[in-house]
Amino acid sequence: MASVLQISRVACARQQPQCFSIHKGRLAPRAAPRSQRRSLQICHGIGDDATQGWLDLSKLMSSSRKETKTAYDSLANLIGKDVHVDVNGWHLYLKDITATKGLKLDQVLAAAIGPEVTDSGYPDSDLEELLKKIPLELGKGKTTVSLFDAIPKTGIRNFSNAIKDYARDQK
Repeated sequence: MASVLQISRVACARQQPQCFSIHKGRLAPRAAPRSQRRSLQICHGIGDDATQGWLDLSKLMSSSRKETKTAYDSLANLIGKDVHVDVNGWHLYLKDITATKGLKLDQVLAAAIGPEVTDSGYPDSDLEELLKKIPLELGKGKTTVSLFDAIPKTGIRNFSNAIKDYARDQK
């Protein structure tokens, strides 16, 4: 008994419905007789708008590092890939937060602490003080918290380890 699989596409606002019949692994111009037919409807296109919106958001948020080079890019890369802000369970990495036009937050932090790291190291207490001084605006300025308060404890530990790794690599 030959089985026929009918695949139909649910039409989006811009697409016309498309129906295909596949018979023995190839497209068939006609369906098999009803007595031999087993049909399965698979809907495609449902949720495409939400998926496309997420992909557009990920393009917007991901940084390419082509826009601006700083003297401490290796430190910025270590900080950017390991340290994140936790907003209600969402992890927003410092490499994805824009500090000023053309500069991400990890680059700004690396430029601020880089000279001290290469000279004499950077103690955890100084890191904590620096992060407490940096305001982070949420909700287009409705709420302002310090960067220290927005980074979880594991993120602070990762930040400190990134600084130590960078200092060790510079020696």
